[in-house]
Amino acid sequence: MALVFSGNGSQWRGMGRDLLADPFIAACIERVDAALRPIVGWSVANVLHSVEPENPFDKTEIAQPALFAVQVAILEWLEAHGIEADAVFGHSVGEVSAAYGAGILSLDQACTVIAERSRAQGRTAGTGRMAALGLSPEKAALAIAPYGNRLTIAAVNSPNSVTIAGDAAAIGALGTEVEPNRIFFRPLDLDYAFHSRCMDPIREQLLDRLDGLSPRDGRLRFVSTVTGTTIEGRQLDAAYWWDNIRKPVQFAPAVASLESEGFDVFLEIGPHSILDRYLRECLKAAGGQGISIPTLRRHEPERDALRLALGRCYAAGVAIDSDALDPGDCAFVPLPAYPWQRERYWFSEDEGEVGASLSKRKHPLLGKRLATTDGIWKNRLDPALLSWLADHVVQDSMVLPGTAYIEMAISAVLSSPACNGTEIEGFEIRRPILIGAGAMPLVEVALSSEDGTFRLRSGDTSATTLPPVAVARAVPLANGPSGRTVSVEAIQRRMVSWVDGAELYRRFAAHGLIYGPAFRGVAEIWAGENEALGRIVAPAAIASELGEYRIHPALLDACLQITLATIPDQPDQEARVVFVPSKADRIRFYGGGERIAWCHMTLVQSAARSIVGDFLVLGTNGEMIAEIDGLRLRRVDLSGPSEIPAYQWRYQLRPSALDADGAEDLPRPAALAAACAATSGERECDEETRVFLDRVAAAYAAEALASAFGRRRFTVSQLVTERRIAPQQAHYLGKVLAFAHRSGVAEHDEAEWRLTEIGATAAPECLWRQAIARYPAHLASLQLIARYGAALPGILRSEIDPVDLVSAERGFDAVEQLYDSDPLFRRANDIAAGVVRQLYEMIPRTGQLSILEVGGGTCGLTAALLAALPSDRVEYVFTDASEAAVAQAEARFAALSRLRCAVLDLGTDIAEQGFDVERHDLIVAGMAPTARPGLDRNLAAIRMLLKPGGLLLLILPKGGGFLDLVLGMPTDHLGESDWERAVLHARFEDVHSLGYHDPIAAGAVLIGRKPEAAPRSPIPREIDSATWLVLADDIAVDPVPTVIRALDRLGQHVVIARAGHSFDRLGLDRFDVKCGDSHSYNRLFRIL
Repeated sequence: MALVFSGNGSQWRGMGRDLLADPFIAACIERVDAALRPIVGWSVANVLHSVEPENPFDKTEIAQPALFAVQVAILEWLEAHGIEADAVFGHSVGEVSAAYGAGILSLDQACTVIAERSRAQGRTAGTGRMAALGLSPEKAALAIAPYGNRLTIAAVNSPNSVTIAGDAAAIGALGTEVEPNRIFFRPLDLDYAFHSRCMDPIREQLLDRLDGLSPRDGRLRFVSTVTGTTIEGRQLDAAYWWDNIRKPVQFAPAVASLESEGFDVFLEIGPHSILDRYLRECLKAAGGQGISIPTLRRHEPERDALRLALGRCYAAGVAIDSDALDPGDCAFVPLPAYPWQRERYWFSEDEGEVGASLSKRKHPLLGKRLATTDGIWKNRLDPALLSWLADHVVQDSMVLPGTAYIEMAISAVLSSPACNGTEIEGFEIRRPILIGAGAMPLVEVALSSEDGTFRLRSGDTSATTLPPVAVARAVPLANGPSGRTVSVEAIQRRMVSWVDGAELYRRFAAHGLIYGPAFRGVAEIWAGENEALGRIVAPAAIASELGEYRIHPALLDACLQITLATIPDQPDQEARVVFVPSKADRIRFYGGGERIAWCHMTLVQSAARSIVGDFLVLGTNGEMIAEIDGLRLRRVDLSGPSEIPAYQWRYQLRPSALDADGAEDLPRPAALAAACAATSGERECDEETRVFLDRVAAAYAAEALASAFGRRRFTVSQLVTERRIAPQQAHYLGKVLAFAHRSGVAEHDEAEWRLTEIGATAAPECLWRQAIARYPAHLASLQLIARYGAALPGILRSEIDPVDLVSAERGFDAVEQLYDSDPLFRRANDIAAGVVRQLYEMIPRTGQLSILEVGGGTCGLTAALLAALPSDRVEYVFTDASEAAVAQAEARFAALSRLRCAVLDLGTDIAEQGFDVERHDLIVAGMAPTARPGLDRNLAAIRMLLKPGGLLLLILPKGGGFLDLVLGMPTDHLGESDWERAVLHARFEDVHSLGYHDPIAAGAVLIGRKPEAAPRSPIPREIDSATWLVLADDIAVDPVPTVIRALDRLGQHVVIARAGHSFDRLGLDRFDVKCGDSHSYNRLFRIL
């Protein structure tokens, strides 16, 4: 195993703060602090403890010593817990920590090097910049060659990734040059140009300060990232540390040299994992099986992360000194005997029928049909009878495959006489059915004879409100069996690669999905561009029972398994990921499921969270057996816990649902608007910024229009007639010309336009560089201005889709940056956050609100609102019609338990998407400048979701200035009065707007209210029987006995848990529970 020490960029404000709670690590930091303080004149421990809003790590003379201290503490903690490395290396400044870890430098020597290195480099602030470039070193050298010594390769990070350093202007020009070629380019947030000629002025100072440094040969192998090879410790003198600053970092060659000698575990030491991707790319290029393990990650609990890293090292086969983990001071004790719970499980008479022998049942999965008008089947899934279930295991848990749900739906329909086929629409699996050890889950299938509604439920309860685990519409096939055949040979000829079944199942095992013999039905696979063909052979384990099913779940599952051939091999970190079926638009079954021999899959869509494909299930001669259209396979990450929990619980205090029908007690929009008048303490600065951005945009527009139309007079209609612009872009051109006229670069006489002379005006690129230097916070706006300016002629001819200019790229999403960080666009979000903050101040302190965000998109508004919300008084649901946006939100806010993310399309049925009407107190929506019909529909859907008296908060787009260039408002763009009329027309009341007349902001806020419901008499409610858990210190003290008696009168089942010294079961429904002890609560909830 090799230890890899990260360099600049891994530091972050707040790093080490959680680590300092560990006494061992705190002592390490204090030792480093004691050695550093006489040299640097400040305390690294105090910096790590600091909670000041300014980021001290913006200065490299502070960041580097702090990074060194954290790395030393991590290193010594790992060594104290049994980690023994064989080699060390570091990236740039990380080499100092690596030299200390190898024993080449003493702590005092390493502190001297890090202090003098960072102090010297601190003098170079502002002399250059750096950027990451997605090219090989050879291609990168060609790309920067025209810039001469203004740019240099500062680091070779992986076979296809380098870091460039040099003059800031040249860095910007390079980015503009490579951008049209879709080459990854990202400026780094560093005000320095390390490993470039910008370092030359500090050479003499560094050599002088480190003169006399006497390193020694270390106890561990040291691989230099100056040379890319192993070197002796004595070579790390003052001259070496100058080369460490000036020469390019040879990180990829260093990894390659270790990998070639059999090193296969690389443990990254640093406060955030910035080398993990480079390591995986290097290992993948070498074709080895090595893995990269991070220690800490930004904003994650640091002590937990260290323990996790230790466990991952053990799982990777790293030899760990067990004596360091267990010094032997503790005696071994016997484990307690098995705690029998002595609970009885007695099947009722009805359930006894369900558990009848397999031979008496109509179907192995459906079970026995009950004597009802509609089709209802009940069954217990017994793994002893359904032996193939044991071969479908995910994360050590037996799971009913999704194909079994399809088989149940098909067989339920075909139970009717004279039915030759099945058509299933809107198939959706809502949750998996897990089968624990010794369990036989009860399932119930219901099929409506009237409309074909199919519902599959699972659960051991008599309640009628069990949510379905799968839903669909399943009906007999209207057209009968298909006579269609498909040429398997023609499909094979299109394919470009072949994989045999053994290799396929090896890949599945690498992804964490281990199939038993019954599910190994793929003999071989051919793969092409976005398609795959699999030859299917029924495994011997199920061959004898194919006749008992319409289409055996294991055989159909084999058909879906060929999807893996369309997915590129994932890097090691992403390897434990599988895709499981979740939805299908349409399934047609024509019969002959036992004759399956081939399956052809066409990839329709591939996204971060899911894959969508169309499947043709074929017989030996290509005859059609089944078609599956729009099957969505959902991503499941198996890199978390090793077992899927069979239950989950949490508690949440909230008002009684019986009294939460409305939101009439919320403050009125007029009161909120009056309390939230938009103000800005930096208005003058903002106005100056907006004027300059408009100036930059006008320069780009003038240059683009002049290149497209020259200086002659023209009309927009004339350009359309001459086919100089596309007809659909006439409105957009009009907006750009009007903006150019206001900016003084265009003039018009009635309908005729002419561009003015701009010889004295600065070139747009020069203005852009001035703007980015003066207003770096507006990088996103400036990026879009430059993109639209360069692409304007192509947009006007409809040769370029404007959407492509703002779509997400690797490392930079223009829209997300725009709405998250650009102050002009963030202003509307800040106003909305102020409204929500004021709302909470005006309701009772115990009040809890249910907030739904519609069309969350980039998450910028979400982040602003969550920062303003009290974490214990909110239920927040983020929604968007795009699954990719929901996936992004889930990843971004994964640490927030109060937030739930879901797909919601206002244009389709709300209830079918799992959302209750009149459920939310506040609905927030970022609105696009949409056409009126779509707006009316969306507002009507929002109104349905709001409680009576609930509030509506809309974020509205605005035009004007450079926004007319980069956003190009559509022809039916709505103004303030249009929005207010539209909201009133949708039957909202008390409508008020904020920020609309702010000439600087790029957006505004509108508040409305859903009218209260008409007064009504109380409706008697029938209360279903349920189990109530009462937790009390003393059950004899009111109100506890009063509550228990009231529940008893209502026929409710009451379980009492009182405070005790340990967990103890006192009776059938009486428990002692130790307060605050999670293990006691876990045992209690398992019993319940």
